Amino acid sequence: RGPAGDFVYGKFSELNEEERMMKYDEFRQYDAKCREEGVLFFKLLFVADKDSIASTLGKRLAHKHIVKDLHTWLDANSVEHFREGLEEIERHIDPTDFVAFNMYEHNLHVFTEFARNTDKMGPIGPWTVVSTSKRHPARLRLLQTFERELKKFAKK
Repeated sequence: RGPAGDFVYGKFSELNEEERMMKYDEFRQYDAKCREEGVLFFKLLFVADKDSIASTLGKRLAHKHIVKDLHTWLDANSVEHFREGLEEIERHIDPTDFVAFNMYEHNLHVFTEFARNTDKMGPIGPWTVVSTSKRHPARLRLLQTFERELKKFAKK
């Protein structure tokens, strides 16, 4: 989830305005230090629309239900079957996903504020906002961003 996630889900969510500004400044200093030390630092903000998130949650719920049915069938079968991978599917969704979904607008606002308040580095290393609603364009955007930033970095 990255440092911005701490402002949504972690201990920074309860900070007052002055404390938040101090944390933003710490992030900006870390960003600058990375650049001074020759570390290429990408700042990516992944954003999906609420409908695509709902669709993904629906698919994950359906997968979880299928896994439950598979367990029932495998338990009833007299032949030993391997169950590798089923646990991973079951863990792919949990109640916190629905809490986050219900807080979508608030969380988006907090993530956006974090990006706005830590993007004062000028043309070098700005935040790149990537819409993840459609995977293929998102992947292309990431590749283009990496290529552009690597070229800038190589010129230094």
